[in-house]
Amino acid sequence: MDDARHSLPVYPLRDELIAAVKEHPVLVVVGETGSGKTTQIPQYLIEELPERIAATSVAKRVATERQVALGGDQIGYTIRFDDCSTPNTRLRYVTDGVLLREATHDTSLSRYTVVIVDEAHERSLDTDVLLGLLKHARTSRPDLRILIMSATLNVEKFSDFFDHCPIFSIPGRVYPVEILHHTTARLGHLRSSYAQRALDTAIHVHETEPPGDILLFLTGRQEIEQACADLRDMARKHDYASRDLLDLLVYPLYAALDSYEQGAIFDPPPKGKRKIIVATNIAQTSVTIPGIRYVVDSGFVKQKVYDARVGMDALLTLPCMLLRTQGGRCYRIYSRDEFEAMDKETIPEIQRSNLLGVALHMKHMGIEKLLDFEFIDPPQSHLLVNAMVRLYMLEALDEDGKLTALGRDMAALPVSPFLSRALVAAARQFNCSEELVILAAMLSVENIFLQPRDEEKREEALEAQKVFFDASGDHCTLINVYLAWRQAEYSRSWCREHYLRLSALQAARNIGKQLREVMKRIPLPLIWADSPSMKRVTKEQTSLDLLQDQLTKKGGGSVGLYISPTCALADKLSRSSSRLLPHLEWIIFHSVTLGGQATMNVCSLVDPHWVTANTTRKLSSVDVDRLAGPARERYLKRKKTS
Repeated sequence: MDDARHSLPVYPLRDELIAAVKEHPVLVVVGETGSGKTTQIPQYLIEELPERIAATSVAKRVATERQVALGGDQIGYTIRFDDCSTPNTRLRYVTDGVLLREATHDTSLSRYTVVIVDEAHERSLDTDVLLGLLKHARTSRPDLRILIMSATLNVEKFSDFFDHCPIFSIPGRVYPVEILHHTTARLGHLRSSYAQRALDTAIHVHETEPPGDILLFLTGRQEIEQACADLRDMARKHDYASRDLLDLLVYPLYAALDSYEQGAIFDPPPKGKRKIIVATNIAQTSVTIPGIRYVVDSGFVKQKVYDARVGMDALLTLPCMLLRTQGGRCYRIYSRDEFEAMDKETIPEIQRSNLLGVALHMKHMGIEKLLDFEFIDPPQSHLLVNAMVRLYMLEALDEDGKLTALGRDMAALPVSPFLSRALVAAARQFNCSEELVILAAMLSVENIFLQPRDEEKREEALEAQKVFFDASGDHCTLINVYLAWRQAEYSRSWCREHYLRLSALQAARNIGKQLREVMKRIPLPLIWADSPSMKRVTKEQTSLDLLQDQLTKKGGGSVGLYISPTCALADKLSRSSSRLLPHLEWIIFHSVTLGGQATMNVCSLVDPHWVTANTTRKLSSVDVDRLAGPARERYLKRKKTS
């Protein structure tokens, strides 16, 4: 293990790096993925510095390298809904979201001597807010050490943001990579077929290229799992031994994959076998997979984009930008001209996101003047103002933009503000908080329903799942599924029989457990509804989501929405003359996916009378000047020039 660590590009620079950290309070460390910065630099620091460090990554490999138990006093991690650390843990890997929550109660991050922000180039929403908080924290804690670790793209921006701090460069390994483009294919023409084209290319590589593992980039979990199923099916049907070809081992890789499922990805394949790993761009930005010699680039990535005009988040499939352990070939299924035309940097998430949760937690940290907060790339001011208006409507802020007691309770719950508001109401007003905990947990995981590609299997799955369908729609259906799974004693075989994704249900069970613990601390009562009817469960969330719809109409935006064919209401609505919703029915939905059309996911029919007259009056009387505070004038000036 030590030999492998010593071969990493960062190792010869160990002493120089330690000296730079001791000399400079803030340091930008730049190096390609695979250079060792994520796993090795934190270890160098705990060997030289006496206190604990926080960073965002995976701790398991580091614990293995140091031959210590994960979760003990040396190495641990904390992610949302899972804490594997102790108060004495010296090296603690956390997500940026977890560290932001800690900053809510301790803005100077007094627990830490060094904070490492890894993969800063990904520019996630939480990372950008965290960078601003770290810069602010240094005013009260000059002793705080900050390391910003990034790939090579535009690292000068991080240096400039932290008052022109030094940049420490780690050389990467250079391997010859041959790039093969499709001669003419355009990305605009590939939107409906890129997954199959990429899969066909991976099969071509397997059948024509010498030994070496294959990495195939696709955009999301469902797409990846289907591609893996197709590849495994192909492997079963073809006798590769008779054609003198390697057998196939097929693995998925995406962010929500359980850690135990990821293990084999990093192991060398047995003799006579070839790995094909079907992954999101997490394999491009965050992990290094040994043995990869061939990369198939589909050219697309899924991104969440917030449209303030219509007040909705949408999941879009967009062109993305682009062999770390050995030489090889990269097959791009689109032309060289298309690659050259791509954006070389991803738009920061903070400039394309709904800022509702960000605004709530910044207020909870005591940051009153949101429009004056120093972001590395500021979002458009009207997005922050819009978020404050929504928080006011949710009663998380008062008329002057101050956080209310209800807002503090909402901020303590690690779910979206709409869900946290519903949880509080379910506990204190509607006496159905246990059901709402289940619903919030089920809405916090990926789709629980399996959808086989084979038509016969797909029909079989739909029939097995219909037993859970509720006449009101998907929200109560999700509760029905969870309660039935619990009745079946959380059985794995029961999930297979009903074509349900066990890993998603297990994740929801864990999230529900953590939510209950937080609610007990607030405290919020945990109460089961006294009636078999679940209508009360969704009533409060319904009124809040309808409120969002009213805000959308006030903004003057409009968009045609279609219901997902997997919705529990699909049969009912298919009897309508149009797939668009009947005019006289109201509906709530959890998210929207934009492909050929805007498709609503997790839908339920609701009663418009659940939106109270008080809510409508509050919306019409909101005073944006009071909410935005002293920075309102600057906001208006910026709005005129934007």
